Amino acid sequence: MTGNKMEWNDIIDRHKNESCFICAHGPSLNDVSSHLKYFKEKNIRMIGCNEWYDFYDVIPNYWICCSTSETIKNRRKKINEYKIPFLYSYCPDKTEDKWIQENIKSDYFPYVYLDCESPICFCGNCNRKNQDISLPKKLMEYCGYDEKFIRSDTVLIQMISFSILMGFANIFIFGAELDLKKGYAIHKKDTYLVDEIPSGYFDNRAYEAYLDANSSRRFLFDNSLNDIMETLNIIGKSAKKKGIKIYNLSERKYDEFINLEQEDMVNQIDLIIGK
Repeated sequence: MTGNKMEWNDIIDRHKNESCFICAHGPSLNDVSSHLKYFKEKNIRMIGCNEWYDFYDVIPNYWICCSTSETIKNRRKKINEYKIPFLYSYCPDKTEDKWIQENIKSDYFPYVYLDCESPICFCGNCNRKNQDISLPKKLMEYCGYDEKFIRSDTVLIQMISFSILMGFANIFIFGAELDLKKGYAIHKKDTYLVDEIPSGYFDNRAYEAYLDANSSRRFLFDNSLNDIMETLNIIGKSAKKKGIKIYNLSERKYDEFINLEQEDMVNQIDLIIGK
């Protein structure tokens, strides 16, 4: 049994007027991780990314990756184990179509995460260049907004974009601190360097070790933060054009999202979704 290659028609308005959680991996994910099973039983969909299985045990409804290392080939065993749709950008992921057709048992959706004129697009080395409509163009077309984003420095941008395109009426975001100094949420893997810190924050020793190992990555991420915020503003305005509400429960606040406090989070969400 092999998985089916999904098309845009399988994505657009797939969950119209439903609600979803976007689970990024920043520390505020800790505030909701113990409630994920409760909300999934209420039919709130979940969108996970990258190595989500290291952060929580509830299987999301969708798995999104955009990476040269976290490729569909490298994740084959887990993709086939969890059997949830795997959405991946084929710009950085060069896995051959024939290999995917022969080895992947879950449904999958390859997408172009940026237009080729973008300053950070990988398509210069991609033999499928300009073959498909890009995620930014599709979002602009769907929402009827007059501006598209040209940067996508974090998979969070793609998770939110897909949740809008799927037609969710209420989108709740967790773990979107966008601050590498704060580390990650509590997880099962020691390579993130913060396992022994219950809050998910670095102590001085772990922080110094992190800087030694990731100084170049942190520098690049910090320097792209303004571009990320600009992109999220465009996405937020696009969602408003469509009447979609994006609720942010991360520590970092966003101008174009509805920022909620973590206090009494469960009741707040229950009231919003009307259940």
